[in-house]
Amino acid sequence: MTATRGLLLTLVSILLPTPVPAPVPRCSPFIFINKLAEFSNIWSDSNPYFPVPPCEYGGPLEALKAGDKRAVFVTSQPQKIPLHNFYEFVWLLKTGLPRMARILAGKEPFIYDPNILEEKYQHYTPYVRTGQLGHGTPRRPEIIDDFGVYKRVVKSKIGSLIREGPDKRPSAYTPLGPLRRKQSGLIGPSPSPRPYRRQATFSEPFRGNSLGALAARRYGIDTI
Repeated sequence: MTATRGLLLTLVSILLPTPVPAPVPRCSPFIFINKLAEFSNIWSDSNPYFPVPPCEYGGPLEALKAGDKRAVFVTSQPQKIPLHNFYEFVWLLKTGLPRMARILAGKEPFIYDPNILEEKYQHYTPYVRTGQLGHGTPRRPEIIDDFGVYKRVVKSKIGSLIREGPDKRPSAYTPLGPLRRKQSGLIGPSPSPRPYRRQATFSEPFRGNSLGALAARRYGIDTI
C-alpha cells in the first residue's frame, strides 16, 4: 500500500498546475499535456475540453499543411487562454485538491487507463472518447466557447465554494443537463461515452461506496 501511495503522490506532483495553457489543441506537438490529464480520474474533469478529440490530420505538420493553425497552436485563440486557466483554478480549489487528498488517503479510488498515455494523436478506442474518466460526465466545450454559459457555470462553482467550502466527498465537477439557451429552447449535453474496457490495476484495490467507485462499476473500470 505504501508503494501505491508513493506512485499516486508522484502522479499528483507531476500533474499539479503549471503556467502553460491547457488543454492544448488536438494536433499540438505538446499533446502529452492533455493525455496526462485525461488518463485518470484525478484530472479528467478539470477542463470541459477534456477529452480532446483526435487529430483528424494525423499530426501537427499535416495540420499546418492543411492550413489549420487552430488545430496546432493554442495562441491561435488567445482570448480563451484565461478562460481555461481560471476555470481550472476554481476546479483546483473546489474539487481538485480535496480529491487528491482523498485518493492519497485511500478514501477515494484511483481510476486510470494507461492506454491513453500512449495513444498520441488518435484515440486507442474503436470510438472517439467523449467521457471524462471515472466521473460519468461528458466533455462540454460549450462552457468555454459560449461566454454566457462560462459565466453562469463559473459563478455557480465559486458560489458553492464560498457557501460550502471545498468538496467533502467524491463528486464530479463538470455539470450535467442543459446549459445554453437558444430561441427554440435548451440544448443538452452530448451523448454519454461507450464503456471503457481495457484497464490496469494495482494490488489491494480500494472497495469504497463512493461516487468514484459507483462510476467505476458502471463503466467497467478497474480501480485501486
